[in-house]
Amino acid sequence: MHEHRSSFSDLCHRLLTLLIIGMVADMYDVDSHQYALNYIVLASCGGSAIGPIVGAFVEKNLSWHWVFWIQLM
Repeated sequence: MHEHRSSFSDLCHRLLTLLIIGMVADMYDVDSHQYALNYIVLASCGGSAIGPIVGAFVEKNLSWHWVFWIQLM
């Protein structure tokens, strides 16, 4: 029987995601939870969708030094 074992980085990612959602739940009123959680999901999905496009532009048009600065932003 094959067992699926998560790696350490997967576990850390899951815990960090739960921590962020818990912080948002504590920071905002119950009436505002849906807006705050929508921004978290948008940032997560939007970053995955826009990242390769921005990365290709940076690689093609800017020097390699800019890669590190953009990642820090």
